[in-house]
Amino acid sequence: MDAAGVRPGADLPQERLEALRDLAEASVTRDLVEGRIRGVQAMTVAGIARRHIAKAEAATTDGSGSAVAAYDEFAGWLVDAVVTEPIESEEAFAALEAAIDDVVPMLLRRANAETDLATQPPSPHRVALLAWHSGRPEIEAGDVLEWAKSTVLEVIAEHGNITAWHAWQQAEDEAEHARREAEYAAIQARAEALKAEADKARLDAEESARLAAAELSRRPRI
Repeated sequence: MDAAGVRPGADLPQERLEALRDLAEASVTRDLVEGRIRGVQAMTVAGIARRHIAKAEAATTDGSGSAVAAYDEFAGWLVDAVVTEPIESEEAFAALEAAIDDVVPMLLRRANAETDLATQPPSPHRVALLAWHSGRPEIEAGDVLEWAKSTVLEVIAEHGNITAWHAWQQAEDEAEHARREAEYAAIQARAEALKAEADKARLDAEESARLAAAELSRRPRI
């Protein structure tokens, strides 16, 4: 802000905010590469920038009620919600980053479970979440922002923090994968057993037919 000659707290048009964001990102990227800041600090800066730009968009456009605008606000909120203490190691930061990456897929799974997709239309939460991926501004947000926040807070309350949730979810996914692999192996074994039974029955039938033909060939002709 100082370098751009802008006093703190000034109301700026979106293009000025975006220019300041670009300047901040360049500075943060340089400091990150040179080791003067850590990754989690860069995430915090990015979250703050996103929130300010989202507020400017809400004030200057008619798209503030779109699902895409809700995602921008959620992304900024998520960093503040999950980064509650300093990150002490690169391993811890990598675990946090992986957990954050899996938050939206978790929300989508929960939205999918709200309706039977085979017989019912998708829930409004699923429609809004899909707009987060497609970027379609015409999709309305509805209550997806409040729902997404409350879901994340429930997960944190249940598991202690987002990283612990992610470790639990990975274990659940691995267990589910192992269960499906075992089911598939059982199906394959059963199919092979049935095929072996069918092959044996065919061979037995062929042998019976051969023996019957041989018996007939030995009978005297009248």
